[in-house]
Amino acid sequence: MRTSITSRIPAAISTEDIISCALQGICDSIILTDAAGVVIFMNEVAEKLTGYSNSDGRGQAIEAICSITDAGQIAFAKNPVHEVIATGQNLCFDNLLLTDLNGNSYNINVSIAPVCDKAHAIIGAVITIKDISEQLANLNKLKAAHLKIEEIHKGVKDSILYAKRIQEAMLPDPGLLSRNFEESFIIYKPKDIISGDFYWFAEAGNSFIIAVADCTGHGVPGALMSTIGCSFLNEIVNNKKITTPGQILTRLDLCLKQVLRTDLTGSHCHDGMDIAVCCIDKTRGTLEYAGAGRPVYCIQNGQLSVITGDKYGLGGAVQGPKRVFTNHLKLFNSGDVLYLFSDGYSDQFGGRKEKKMMTRNFMKLLDATVSYGIAEQEKMLNQWLDRWKGKLEQTDDILLVGMKL
Repeated sequence: MRTSITSRIPAAISTEDIISCALQGICDSIILTDAAGVVIFMNEVAEKLTGYSNSDGRGQAIEAICSITDAGQIAFAKNPVHEVIATGQNLCFDNLLLTDLNGNSYNINVSIAPVCDKAHAIIGAVITIKDISEQLANLNKLKAAHLKIEEIHKGVKDSILYAKRIQEAMLPDPGLLSRNFEESFIIYKPKDIISGDFYWFAEAGNSFIIAVADCTGHGVPGALMSTIGCSFLNEIVNNKKITTPGQILTRLDLCLKQVLRTDLTGSHCHDGMDIAVCCIDKTRGTLEYAGAGRPVYCIQNGQLSVITGDKYGLGGAVQGPKRVFTNHLKLFNSGDVLYLFSDGYSDQFGGRKEKKMMTRNFMKLLDATVSYGIAEQEKMLNQWLDRWKGKLEQTDDILLVGMKL
């Protein structure tokens, strides 16, 4: 775009005065040259940037006023002002370096346009210089901060991945479940790499004891609770030889309160867990169950039934007498199916309306898929969850254990 320097001006005001006033109001550095590339005007911003006053700069070649190099501090083979004057074409440059009279360097963006008279003859050039030094300094600070954040994030993620290996090592071998119940599955999906949900099982004579728990929180806090829970269950069942589900929960509740100090008067710690524990005696065909805030579902003769335990969970800042958990005894037949689970499925948002699935729909889903067989049901439940969740974030840790008795 060519800029005309002339206009209709009253005789009492010179063209130079009009131009000078206009250019002084511009925030960027403005330098005007004649057709030979000699400086004829500099605004105040240009004076501060170059170190030359308007009176000192006038009459000097543009090269003397503006020592400009590229980002690699390589000088231009030909001053671009002369190129603009010779060709009449605008030129723009990003991220150049300007060195002022005192040897200070500034990062700049430059645009150069020809100036023409009424006859469209090129009579000079206008150079606009934008100081971007502060902008680049701030950008470099942001880049440095971003790199630091990435470094911290990598360190945290590496730690969590290592914690995941530790948590997985503390969980029982899934092969123990499949050896006792050939048709079985575990769907275990932590929300944030490590999980506040955990499963646990052990063999005790002719009995198989299984627990599924949902700890307070997810991620790191939940995972810490899960490791505590696994450790206490190992101590209670494997070392103390307590195998009755109600007694296991009563003992586990006391252990959690002691280690978390929630048994102290005035404690405000509400950490704990909801858990379901079953003891299955395949020889006698009996199922013993006790629950702290978690039920179990059982399908017998094609009908789904719910076995509900006690409504309160384990731990938490609850004062009063020792809690006693109800022990339920149920007979089962070969082919019955048992499910233990956290609330991850029922609390997951999804579907067309992006609402929670809710417990009743979770029950319907289990009931509708069990006839396909345990292995196929596991596949269908995973596929359904992916479809239901869609692009939404996983709401909570998800754990579901299913087994054909």
